[in-house]
Amino acid sequence: MLDVHAPHESIHTLKGFVIHIATITIGLLIAIGLEQLVEYFHHRHQAATIAGKLESESYENIATVRSDIKNCDQTLAAIKSIVDSLDQKPGASPAAPWVPPVLPEAKILKPSDAEWLIARDSALLQILPSALVANYWKIEITREHADSVYFDSRRSRLKLIALLDVYAGQSALKSTDVLAIRLALSEYAHYLNEVKRLLQLVAELNQITLDNRVIVDGKASDDVLVEPGR
Repeated sequence: MLDVHAPHESIHTLKGFVIHIATITIGLLIAIGLEQLVEYFHHRHQAATIAGKLESESYENIATVRSDIKNCDQTLAAIKSIVDSLDQKPGASPAAPWVPPVLPEAKILKPSDAEWLIARDSALLQILPSALVANYWKIEITREHADSVYFDSRRSRLKLIALLDVYAGQSALKSTDVLAIRLALSEYAHYLNEVKRLLQLVAELNQITLDNRVIVDGKASDDVLVEPGR
């Protein structure tokens, strides 16, 4: 803050009094203006810093999703192989034990939201463009949904692994046993496909934001985001 000092000489006339008040008023206005200017540039710098960190996190999340989708595809291919093994016709009597293909775990690293949470919880969102904040809210909601479905997929996998442990190695599977295995495989595949779809959407929404576009109904609109600080 700048200190405003009144003139040291005595005031004997109305003109002097007016000059005295005007001097103080102008000094205060200059001080307030300079303070607001400093605060403006400080907020501008903060906004640019936060936006830069969010941008870096978006790039990292796009790379993470590529890896996650690759792992999902590998597990989905293994599920199909297990289904195909159930379709194999029985051979010579006695039938050979059923040995299902190995089911790899879909290792999902999950997109990060650390920088977003820091910005949100530090009450700094108000200095960012509202459209940019809205974009990241939509990304976060989609990420949380993907996380929830991934949790369901892990629970489904545990049920499937339990069934495979029970029936693997048996020589003759009953039709009811085969049906139970098929249903468990189908359920796990359903959850993985949904996780894959949501992760792809997370990556797409991040890319839309990186392209400086506004997200509307999960797609890029014709609107352009305002650069932070402007």
